[in-house]
Amino acid sequence: MKFLCYSSLIILICCFQIGCKKAQNNTLVVHLLSEPDDMHPTNGASAVRAEINLYTNLSLLRVNYKTGELLPCLAKALPAVSSDGLSYTYEIKDGLSWDDKSPITAADIAFTTKASKCLYTNNPGLKPYWENIKEIKIDGTNKQKFTIVMKRPYILNTWFWTDFPIIQEGFYDKQKTLAKYTEEQLTDSTFLKTKADVKQWADEFNSPKYYTDPNFLSGAGPYKITKWDKGVSITLEKKKDHWSENCQENWYCQANADKIIFKLNTNNASAVLELKNGIMDVSGMIDYASFTELSHDENFTKNYTLKLADTYNYTYVAMNMKPDGQKHQKLFNDVLVRKAMALLTPYEQINKTLYENHNKRVVCPISPNKIDFNADLKPVEYNVKKAIELLTQAGWADTDND
Repeated sequence: MKFLCYSSLIILICCFQIGCKKAQNNTLVVHLLSEPDDMHPTNGASAVRAEINLYTNLSLLRVNYKTGELLPCLAKALPAVSSDGLSYTYEIKDGLSWDDKSPITAADIAFTTKASKCLYTNNPGLKPYWENIKEIKIDGTNKQKFTIVMKRPYILNTWFWTDFPIIQEGFYDKQKTLAKYTEEQLTDSTFLKTKADVKQWADEFNSPKYYTDPNFLSGAGPYKITKWDKGVSITLEKKKDHWSENCQENWYCQANADKIIFKLNTNNASAVLELKNGIMDVSGMIDYASFTELSHDENFTKNYTLKLADTYNYTYVAMNMKPDGQKHQKLFNDVLVRKAMALLTPYEQINKTLYENHNKRVVCPISPNKIDFNADLKPVEYNVKKAIELLTQAGWADTDND
C-alpha cells in the first residue's frame, strides 16, 4: 500500500518576456531534458512525445487545464450517451481539414481506432487502452457524425479520447485497407492469418520513416515538425493557410509563435548558462536550487519571468501491508503502526528544509486542482505523543531504553 507523504511537487517555469530581443523573430526555444521515443502517430508513449503532439495533433476531446474539465476539441460537443452507458454519439466540427485540405470526418476516427487496435500495429503497451471499444458506427447520412459503441460502461469512456491524436486515413492508409474490416476482425489473429493486405499495410505503417522523418508525420494541429536533429533539437513551424488561423475559441488551436524549437540539454548547469545567455526562452526542467539562484539574479529577472506552478505530482512513502515475514519483516501490516508512521513524519520540517515552504500538503492522490477534490479532508499532523500511544497499543515497546 502507498502511504502518501502528502507533499505536492512544484515545477519551475522560466519564460522569456515578449519585449526582449530574442522574441522579436517570433521563435520560441523550449528546453527539453530528453527526446521523445518517436513521433509515430500510434506507436509511442513518452511524455515528451505527448507534449509535442499538443502542437502537431488534435484529439477528439481535450482537457481544460485551468478547470480540469473535459471539453470538445475536434468534436462539436461532448457526446450524447445512451442510457446503458455503452453508446457515445459525436459529430465533428464543420470546417476542420487536414494539410491536404480534405475534411476531417468520422472515417478518420474509425481509422484511428482500427489502426490502434490492429494486432499487427506495433503498439503493445497501448492496446489495452483501446480494448473496450467494440466498434465505430458512422452515420449513413452525415459523414461527420458517428457513434462509439463500448463493450462495457466505464468512467473513462470519454476521458480516454484526450490522450490519443486522431490521424488521417487518407495519409496513413491511402488504399483504405482497414476500412474493409471490422474492429473485431482486426483483433482476431486467426482471421488475420488469411489477410495479406492487412499485414502489408501494417509493415508499411510500422516502418521507421513514420517514427522520425518529418516528411511522413502528419497531424491536424496548427504546427508541423519540419526538422529533427537527433540529440540536438526538434523544430516545429506554424502551418500557413491553416484552418486554426480563424480558431481562437480554445488554446488547442491557437498558434502564436511562428516557430517552436525544442532544444535538448540534459545538463542542469549548462541549461542554466544557456538561459542566462538568452539561448533558451522557456524551461520547466531546471532544479529548485537553480530556480532560487536565478530568482536572485537581477540581470536575469529583467528578461525572464520566473514562476512556481502546481502540478499533478506528489511524493509519497510506500509501506508493505502484506510482507512475507522473511524478505520483508512484518512491520507495517498493522494499521496502528501505519498510522503511527503518519504521525511521526515531519511534514513541515521537510517542506521548510528542502523546498523553502513552497510545497503544498495534499491528503490523497486526487489533486486539489481538480474539481472533484474533497476539500473537507484534513491532513495528518505531526504528533509524537499520539504516535507512541498507537505503537504501545500495537505491542511495541522500547526494551533497551534508547
